[in-house]
Amino acid sequence: NNVHISMVEMQPSLANRAVRNMELNGIPPSQFQVIEMDISKADRVDHPLYHQCDLVVCNPPFYSPAGGRVAPTNAEKKLAHFESSADLQTFFEFFAQTLNGRGLGCVIIDITERARLLNSLSSVSNLHLHYIQYIYHSILETTPIRICIGVSLQPIPDGEWIELEPMYLHDDPNEIVYRADHEAWLESLYPPFYRIGAMRMDSFAGN
Repeated sequence: NNVHISMVEMQPSLANRAVRNMELNGIPPSQFQVIEMDISKADRVDHPLYHQCDLVVCNPPFYSPAGGRVAPTNAEKKLAHFESSADLQTFFEFFAQTLNGRGLGCVIIDITERARLLNSLSSVSNLHLHYIQYIYHSILETTPIRICIGVSLQPIPDGEWIELEPMYLHDDPNEIVYRADHEAWLESLYPPFYRIGAMRMDSFAGN
C-alpha cells in the first residue's frame, strides 16, 4: 500500500490519541505520521508537508471567538470548536502550502459560517474553488447543517465551480442509521481492528 497519511494537530492530547488510534487499528508506523504543530506558526516553505499532499481533508474549528457563541469551559473542546491562533484564512493558506499541483483540499464546516468560509478562501489568491456541496441531517430537512467545499491550486478549466448533489444523512431526522447508500459505503470499508465505543446499532448487536 503506497498511501501515506499525515495528520496535523495542535493539541498534544489529541495528537497522542491520533497515534493510539492508528496503532489500535493496525496501521504500521511507516504509513502515517502525526505532526504536532500550530499551523499559524508553520514556516511557509520548510514545514514537512510543503507541496506534498494529493488530498487534504480538514474539519477546522467552526466558530470565531467574535461570533457571540458561548465557548465550552473544557479547554480541549474550546480549542476544537473555536478558532484560536489560526482563523479560516490561515487554514486555506496552509492548504496552499501543502497541496501538490494536482491535489484537492476539502473543508467541512457549519452552514452558519458559509459566508466567512468563502470570504476567507477569496483572500488566498492561488487557491481556487472547485465545488460546493450542502449536507442535510435528513431528506425531510430544508435547511442544510454543513457545507463542504473542494479547492485546488489548479484553476477550473471553464472558470466555473460546480454545486454537487446535496447529501442527506438520514431518511428520518429521528433515525440513528444512515441512508441506505451511506450504510452500503460504510459496510464496504475495511473493518477496523479495534472499535472504541458502540455508537452504531450493529455494535450493540455484537457485529
